Amino acid sequence: MLFPRLRRTRPPSDTRAVPLVLGVTGHRDLREVDVPRIRQAVGVILTQVARRSRHTPLVLLSALAQGADQLCATVALEHGLQVWAPLPFPPAIYRASSSFDTEAARHQLDVLLDDPRVTAFVAPLPPAEMPTDEATWWRLSATRDTRHRCYANAGGYVVLHCQALMALWDGVASEAPAGTAQMVQFKRTGRPPEVYPWTQPLFHWADRGPVYVVHTPRATTPTAHHAVAGRRTLLYPHAPHSAALPQASTDTEATEPQPARQQFTALCRSLNRFNRGLRAHPAPSADTTVAELLGTDAPSVPEGLSRLALLRQAAGAQAQRAADLVRSLTIAVFGLIGLAALAFHLYAHLFTMVGDHARHQPFTLWVSLVLLLAAFGVVKGVHCCSLEPQALDARALAEALRVQIYWLAAGLNDAVARSYLQQMHSELSWIRQAVRACSLGPPAGGTVFTQLTPGEQDAQLRRVGQYWLAGQRDYYQRRHGDNHRAATRWRRWGLGLAGVGWALLLWLALTGVSMSEQTAPAPAAAHHVAADGPQGWSARQPPHWLLILSSTLVVAGGLSIAYSERRAFEELARHYHRMAGLFAHSVEALHTCIERRDVPAAQDVLRDMGREALTEHASWLLLRRARPFDVPVH
Repeated sequence: MLFPRLRRTRPPSDTRAVPLVLGVTGHRDLREVDVPRIRQAVGVILTQVARRSRHTPLVLLSALAQGADQLCATVALEHGLQVWAPLPFPPAIYRASSSFDTEAARHQLDVLLDDPRVTAFVAPLPPAEMPTDEATWWRLSATRDTRHRCYANAGGYVVLHCQALMALWDGVASEAPAGTAQMVQFKRTGRPPEVYPWTQPLFHWADRGPVYVVHTPRATTPTAHHAVAGRRTLLYPHAPHSAALPQASTDTEATEPQPARQQFTALCRSLNRFNRGLRAHPAPSADTTVAELLGTDAPSVPEGLSRLALLRQAAGAQAQRAADLVRSLTIAVFGLIGLAALAFHLYAHLFTMVGDHARHQPFTLWVSLVLLLAAFGVVKGVHCCSLEPQALDARALAEALRVQIYWLAAGLNDAVARSYLQQMHSELSWIRQAVRACSLGPPAGGTVFTQLTPGEQDAQLRRVGQYWLAGQRDYYQRRHGDNHRAATRWRRWGLGLAGVGWALLLWLALTGVSMSEQTAPAPAAAHHVAADGPQGWSARQPPHWLLILSSTLVVAGGLSIAYSERRAFEELARHYHRMAGLFAHSVEALHTCIERRDVPAAQDVLRDMGREALTEHASWLLLRRARPFDVPVH
């Protein structure tokens, strides 16, 4: 067995929660006298982050190198955190590398790897560079350039998969190819070191994040600053084009722009809110959830797929609950606005005459105002509770996890987070980072898939095509029909009601029926015009019930059309029609590839369809976010 220690993994204690991931970077040569202060500072940071995210489990990413990595991993375990360890090399080779120069450090590595709360794995290199045997790993570790490339790969994995980075650093920039200063810059600007092996997407700077710096002097180099060891500084991201990297020990408070601070706070709040919603409802069994996605006869699934399935099911259920509530409140708001308009018309047209003056009933006016205030209150409550963003974000997360699950099942190791919502680097970045946090560890899809026989591979691809591609095709066809019918129905009702209202007024204006003259009432006699007024129809003295009815019909028609536009039935029908067509074509293409026994081509179809689905879902998300929940007064 090549990697005996890497066969053992331990899932998080709460399999349905999306963790908040903290990464670690730092140098090796700590001063013994500073260790207690540094340990205390790291513990304070973990406690502060935990208090900010009460419903969100914390996970630490540490490469377990001598010095800073091992210290932070030990403190994290003492605080009850789970530790994931992306190693630059397999354990035996890593133990013999230059990352450890004392037997005590090597022993500490063995202790951490043997801890059941630590999940260790080799940080994956690009497929063309990933060794397949131990001898190749030894050659990589023996060559300076490739060794630095592996170190940068492990450090970059930590940076990209954590929401915040802890840096045990003296604040001094260095020329090291993959040192602490380079990783701090990577997290703050999105610019990876030159030796980092992966090609980053165009919007890789969207995954920037804050850096908790713990001032850590080096034992071998006199510190350039007089700051006390263990002093904490919080550095937020800065513009990618900024060349300067501020020293870490110059300020105790964050000096970065307010938006960067707000973005990280919003990320923690979104994760916390999402996890709180998940824990409020019972979890189904993992076997049932996987069966719904791949069928009851599915072979052994890749490690981590069951957890992703549970998260996808929980995210979808949370999105559905929030969407149903928003839909009900939308109907309530439109109903309140309609009733408010009716009450106002009653106030305007039902009155009593006292002499030459009309006396209106203030009660109906107050009813109208109360109904309007109630509508505004509902809208304000939706905004304060972030119900609509919750529904949209949970749906976006569920869709991302769906694609990741089927990619794993089809033997694809591609990461959804690399191609999903990259252009949205503000309030939606938490979704992409949540997908990364849910997919920690080595990609296991390809390994499990290659162990299947050719017949089993074909069957697995057919299963993915049936439960994903064909299932999504049928879903989008149903949704297209539902939204198209809803758009037609609400528009017809709106035009019909408004048309009847305007027709009544036109009929009144064009009628030639003359009404009998009626003596005006005595000045002192008050009477109700609707009860004692003229009989018949007249444009000069119209029946009040007719005015109320016609105007109410016009308002009801306008609200019906506004409701259809608010729900975006027509736009969604077009979107679902386009998606149904895409998935229908993908089903045919996948079937053709399987019939030719061309597994790589079939996987390419699934990969391309996943990316298309993610792109289209991002467009859907933008469409829905462009129509915020509001009172239909314009």
